[in-house]
Amino acid sequence: MNVSVEKPELAEFVRKHVTNGCFHTPEEMVECALTRLQADFQSAGELAPEVIKAMLRADDQITRGEGLTSQDVLARLERDVFAK
Repeated sequence: MNVSVEKPELAEFVRKHVTNGCFHTPEEMVECALTRLQADFQSAGELAPEVIKAMLRADDQITRGEGLTSQDVLARLERDVFAK
């Protein structure tokens, strides 16, 4: 199988990591990325039912316009987590 990277920023990302020695070849880097993606997909199928339900509830809330802005989330974190 032959695969090409069409986005210039991704091609540069690959070149950079091969050049600096993180990977021996572009193919090695792509195989590593695909292996990780495969593991991510497999892990996603193992989510606990309560986590999936919570994610669906959150998605419904966002759809209804009940989501929080990033500023709201940061304010809550500062108040509830970082202040302790």
